[in-house]
Amino acid sequence: MKRNEERGPWETTPGLLARYLELQADEKQFSYSVIATMLSDEFNLTITKNSLIGKGRRLGLKLRRKPHKGAQPRHRRRFKVKPAPDAPLAPDVPPRNEGEPLSLYQLGEDTCRWPLGPIDERPPYLYCGHYAPIGRSYCDDHYSRSHTQARKTWE
Repeated sequence: MKRNEERGPWETTPGLLARYLELQADEKQFSYSVIATMLSDEFNLTITKNSLIGKGRRLGLKLRRKPHKGAQPRHRRRFKVKPAPDAPLAPDVPPRNEGEPLSLYQLGEDTCRWPLGPIDERPPYLYCGHYAPIGRSYCDDHYSRSHTQARKTWE
């Protein structure tokens, strides 16, 4: 049987279309999902909200708008403010000695962030700590080591 010759529940179930039009025109303004549930229960069929919307459009029914509630303020979610923890966020930082590696807590905007020691070492890591120009992460020595020129390998 071709698609156009198939008959759906609207044509084979007597009273379904009339009941849908009755619920659609009801002054209570049921939502499409409520109407779909009511019709599914009454006629022992599976009817979805989208099938009702599509049928209404094909029949040329008036679009349904949500009822206007007036100018009521929206309820906004209120987030609870967590109290500040009693413990400090960072441990006390020992004073910086020139030439010694720095911990993560001692790094500043103008310090080199080049990690020292083996890569597989576990934290706490230590960093170079020498002066790094603003806008760079490494001092001049480590910057030149990290940015190398591309080499031609076929010569």
